[in-house]
Amino acid sequence: WSSFGVVLALPALFLFRKVLFGGETFVERDLLAFYRASRRVLANLLSGPIGLPMWNPWVGSGQPFAANPQNELFHPLSWLFAALPFEWAFRLQVILPVLAAGPAMAFLLLTLGRSRFAALFGALGWAFGGYILSTTNLPPILVGAAAAPALLAFLVRLARRPSKGDAAGAAL
Repeated sequence: WSSFGVVLALPALFLFRKVLFGGETFVERDLLAFYRASRRVLANLLSGPIGLPMWNPWVGSGQPFAANPQNELFHPLSWLFAALPFEWAFRLQVILPVLAAGPAMAFLLLTLGRSRFAALFGALGWAFGGYILSTTNLPPILVGAAAAPALLAFLVRLARRPSKGDAAGAAL
C-alpha cells in the first residue's frame, strides 16, 4: 500500500507544486468570488474570543453563522482554519479532497473485485481527471465528489454482508 500512496502523491505534488512550494494560491471563479471571503470570516470568528462562532456580526447587521450550511462550520476541513494560518488552510481545503479522491476510488474498485493495478489506474483517473479537477473551485461539490466512491464502496459492502464498521463508514 505504501507504493500505492507514492504513486498517488507524485501527480499531486507536480500538479500543486506552485501552491505547495511557490507561494501561489487558488483564486479561480467561486474560490475568489465567494469562498475566500467566506473562509476569512470563518477564520476571524474562530480566532475570536467567543469560541464556537454561532453568529456572524459582519453580514446584514448580523445573521446566524453556525446554522447556515454555506459556512460549513462543522465540516472537518473547516477546522483547518482554527489550526493553521489562513492561506495554508485555504489551500488545503482544495488539495486534500483531491488527494482523498484517489484512495476513495481505489477502495471502491477493490471492493468491486478489481485488480490492484485497475484500482490504481482508476484512482489516478478519478483524482486527477477532469471531473475532480474541474470542481476544485467549488469546495462543497469537490468534497462530495471525492468521497462518493468511498460511500458507494461501503454501501456495496453493506449489501453483501452487513457490519457495524461498514455502516459507520457509510455514515461518516
